[in-house]
Amino acid sequence: MLGSEARDLAIKWLKNPNSLNRGMVRHVLAAAAFEGDRDLFDQFRAAALETKDQEERQTLLLTMGSFRSPDIAQLALQELVKNDFDLRLSSAVLSGNMATYRETRRMPFEFIQAHFDELIAKAPSFGDLDFGAVLPFTAQNFCSAQEEQEVNAFFGPRIGKLTGGPRNLAQTLERIRACTARKAKQEASLTTF
Repeated sequence: MLGSEARDLAIKWLKNPNSLNRGMVRHVLAAAAFEGDRDLFDQFRAAALETKDQEERQTLLLTMGSFRSPDIAQLALQELVKNDFDLRLSSAVLSGNMATYRETRRMPFEFIQAHFDELIAKAPSFGDLDFGAVLPFTAQNFCSAQEEQEVNAFFGPRIGKLTGGPRNLAQTLERIRACTARKAKQEASLTTF
């Protein structure tokens, strides 16, 4: 019920951006994307291509990265290597919710692994931070020692020359370690329960 209401509100917003309170737009669009289908994704993408408002475009790209369907999440990730949007904008799909869903949690990291060199070649710098330096954050929701090793093995040799990269990798690895420790601590009581 909430999903269909969010979808209806999102479609109204696509037709009239004043139909929703600005503070609610991202929440409503994310709720619509949670169970959204390919048709809704295509509507968001078309609107992102059409709008001249940069904030609106970024919101739409962020929403495109919030679909729970693996097939649709893959479409969103493809925006990073297409040339329809500037990478500074299309990278918003990495900040969507797909990295928090069980079905799509690993997809951003795996996409980065497959396309790292291509992304770095077209990656802009943001003043004192290189775009590639934020890529370790795609794995910040991982929660096992094995995943920590995988992230370190991939980014460790690649991120050192990117301004801000080593710090972001260290923060991501620390977050994974903290989650792993929390999980181990709670596992015994959950098993007992």
